[in-house]
Amino acid sequence: SALASAKSELEGKITAAETAAKGHADTEVGKVQSALDTYKSENNAAVALKANSADVYAKTETYTKTEVDNLIAAAHTWGSF
Repeated sequence: SALASAKSELEGKITAAETAAKGHADTEVGKVQSALDTYKSENNAAVALKANSADVYAKTETYTKTEVDNLIAAAHTWGSF
């Protein structure tokens, strides 16, 4: 009958639309995943360039602000002779 034929045609169009939408969504998800992978790779490379704690001075090997201020004040005093 005409109703069954229209129903079948409509179901076919719905299936085709769902398939097309899924294909488009999969493509877009793939693009987003690729961008995330690129970001992760670039971020990991940037982190690898940061200072390694083994390569920097320990807190005990540096001067405090007060120590630096006192050294500067003493240098100014010595320079005024």
